Amino acid sequence: MNSRSRAGCTVIEMIITIFIVGVLGAIVTATLTKSLQDNARVEQETIVQRDLSLALDRVGKVIRSTTQLLAASQTNLKIRGFAKSADQAPSEIEYYLENGSWKFSVIAASGLPPDYIYLSSDKVVSILAGKLTNDNNNPLFRYFDQEGNLLPFPVSLAAVTVIEVRPFGTNSNSTLTKPVELCTKVNLRNFKTNL
Repeated sequence: MNSRSRAGCTVIEMIITIFIVGVLGAIVTATLTKSLQDNARVEQETIVQRDLSLALDRVGKVIRSTTQLLAASQTNLKIRGFAKSADQAPSEIEYYLENGSWKFSVIAASGLPPDYIYLSSDKVVSILAGKLTNDNNNPLFRYFDQEGNLLPFPVSLAAVTVIEVRPFGTNSNSTLTKPVELCTKVNLRNFKTNL
């Protein structure tokens, strides 16, 4: 009787073991990579959403202070209002898109009421949000009348009673697969005319 003790493994068993470990390693690596990419995308969406939310809050407060509409288009809104709550006179404020950035400019009033003047040399420009994908097909601003009807462009400024602000934001390194969209509607029921 021939009894041989088996103290090791064959080459085929080693190859099968290495193959199984390799397949499991590839599966784990793919899962971790996908999880990291998803985490980065969610983080970027959260950042863009936070930035747009802060911008909408600021824009809404200023639009509520509107004393006069000066211009209204899909990607541009020009008003007279109060950029800061401590302002004593209405400023000329413009919200607009330029090279994908959502910007606003403020020209503080000069002179005495009610004959304020607005000098373009006093214009201060700031950025609200870094990268928007709005255009005439996805307007940043939409305007509604007293009955809630959407006004066609070009808008009759006298008919506007509600302004909808709807930014479509993305991040600068384009990791988002679709833009983040937020929306707010602001009623212009409190025009301040007693200044």
